[in-house]
Amino acid sequence: MREAILAVAGAKGPAVAFFHVGSGKHLGTVEVPAQPHDLCFDPVHRLVWTASAYRRGAYHSHGERATELTAIDPDSREVLEVVDLSPDHAPHGLAIDATRGLLYVTVEASPESEGGLVVVDTATRRPVRHLATGAPGPH
Repeated sequence: MREAILAVAGAKGPAVAFFHVGSGKHLGTVEVPAQPHDLCFDPVHRLVWTASAYRRGAYHSHGERATELTAIDPDSREVLEVVDLSPDHAPHGLAIDATRGLLYVTVEASPESEGGLVVVDTATRRPVRHLATGAPGPH
């Protein structure tokens, strides 16, 4: 059985920290392209997904919007892939459908794309669909 690991999104920088659940021991920190906003665990592929909504800051006090999702191996603490969602931007909430192999990512509206959901195939780690919701932007 694999050890239980806790992933924590960095609130003040572009990093995700990993801790051993039983002991609390810090196992390492992984740099990501932009400040992480949300995390989601994919139990099928044993990956931690992080959404980087902004280059820095949060909600109504932020800098440039980011466009990346990052797939991290929690055991080796390595970035396996960075997925660019452009023209969609500011990915926030993440939800995994392990049965269908899909990751749902909320995104803010931009001049190039209507806000809504981006659907990512967890096997290929590629966006496969954009579901427009008419969401105007941040919260």
